[in-house]
Amino acid sequence: VAALGLDDRDDGRLLAPRIAADEAVRQVKAGYTDEKAFDKALADADMTKADMREQLKDQLLIRKFIERRIRLMVRVDMDEVKRFFEANKEGMGDRNFREIRDELRELLIEKKTNERLEQYKKELREKADIRYN
Repeated sequence: VAALGLDDRDDGRLLAPRIAADEAVRQVKAGYTDEKAFDKALADADMTKADMREQLKDQLLIRKFIERRIRLMVRVDMDEVKRFFEANKEGMGDRNFREIRDELRELLIEKKTNERLEQYKKELREKADIRYN
């Protein structure tokens, strides 16, 4: 989290991920038959509930960062979606453009977001000042 330029202070913008982390823990727990099975899974992973909550909170902060700093800048217009549809028509089955356009647009946004994220990580690595003792 710190490597992305985020910190863990509650300045109003980070409270939501903390609350969301609590909800995420509840959702994970709901996937187990009972508390004992959940505790066993944590023990098998060599984690405590607090460790899991912190890990989930970090993941939510990273997602929020990606959404605000990277995905927000991605643009995909309908012409681009149409070109993608036409180029990949045989893989669309019998679905027409109107039926699938929103799904394809989201796919293209996700693809561009991942490309920009990889570029951002590359730039961070290039700027990193790594020292070995």
